[in-house]
Order: sequence, then structure tokens, then C-alpha cells
Amino acid sequence: MYNLLTSVVTVGIAVFLAIYNTGFIQVVTLGGTVLGAFLIALVCGLAAWGVQRIGSRPVRLALKVVACSLALAGVLHYLPGYRLAAGFGGPSLVLVLCIGTALLNEYIFERGI
Repeated sequence: MYNLLTSVVTVGIAVFLAIYNTGFIQVVTLGGTVLGAFLIALVCGLAAWGVQRIGSRPVRLALKVVACSLALAGVLHYLPGYRLAAGFGGPSLVLVLCIGTALLNEYIFERGI
């Protein structure tokens, strides 16, 4: 259970810093950034906790990337004030962010931090 809490806090901070320090995902308010980062981290943490029993590591990582991308798409669509920048930078940030959170969750749940 502590792994889930550690995962949500760590991924939440990483997502917040990625959104706040880059201009590819524009958010109107700081509270919206915090809420969006928490929601993305919560979905990613629950997905990582749910798929930890799957034996194949590539399948686990793929499911975590899909869960993170769906959470990010949901936050971008439903929370007001979120806007993804047009061009190559926005989608590439989303891809890197989803892969990074999947690898971070894999490390946290594998090591039992």
C-alpha cells in the first residue's frame, strides 16, 4: 500500500514539474496544474498497482503507458484551461511523459520503495 502512495506522490511531482516548466501543455491556473498532475498520478499509480501481477515486463509497461496516455487525454479534455500546443512538441512531451511515468512506476513497484 505504501508503494501506491509513493508512486502517486512521486509521479505527481514529476508530472507537475513537466507541465509547469514546459510550454507545450498550457494551463490557466496553478490549481488546475496541481489537480491535473494529481489526477494523472492517481490513475497511473492505480494502473501500476493493478498490473503488477502480470509476469511479462513489456506487457506491464505497455499497459502503464496506455493508462497514462488515457489519463492525460482525459485531463486535457475535461479540465478547463488545459490546452495542448500544436506541432511536434506537445505530442512528443505526452509520449515522453507517459513512458517516463511507466518506467518510474515500474521502478517503485519493483523495488518496493
